[in-house]
Formats: sequence, C-alpha cells, structure tokens
Amino acid sequence: MGLGNVAAMGAYLQSADPTFQLAMLGATTGLSSALGVTLTAAIGGLSDIFLKNLYEIVIPQSLEQYLDTQGSFLINSDYVTL
Repeated sequence: MGLGNVAAMGAYLQSADPTFQLAMLGATTGLSSALGVTLTAAIGGLSDIFLKNLYEIVIPQSLEQYLDTQGSFLINSDYVTL
C-alpha cells in the first residue's frame, strides 16, 4: 500500500492533465485511508487511555483557551459595558 501511494503521488506530480491528477489524488486518499484503517485495526483500535485524555484534558483545555480569547475581545470592545 505504501509503495502504491508513493507511485500514485509520483504520477500526480509528473502529469499535466487535471483529470489524471484528480484520479491520482483519489488513489492516494483511498490508499492512505485503507492504510490507516488496517493500522488502527492491527493495534486494537483506540485505547481507553487515549479517549480519557482526549475528553478530560484536551477538549476542556481547548475550550478554555477559546473562551479566554473571545472574552478578551469582548472586554476590549466598546459595545460591552461592565
């Protein structure tokens, strides 16, 4: 799969035909997706530790940073009265 992906990308870079280039991008997308699915299946899918870290650490921190940024924009706005 990896060699097919490299070959399709090489053909994409060498061609000047947009239709052929689109087909090669589709081929690399399909091969990369298949490789990702087989790799995930081979290691047993997502681990519980990864999901726990994602839901308990990463998402709340991202949301907190987003709200801090938006809050600073609102505080510096002329439309907000405190």
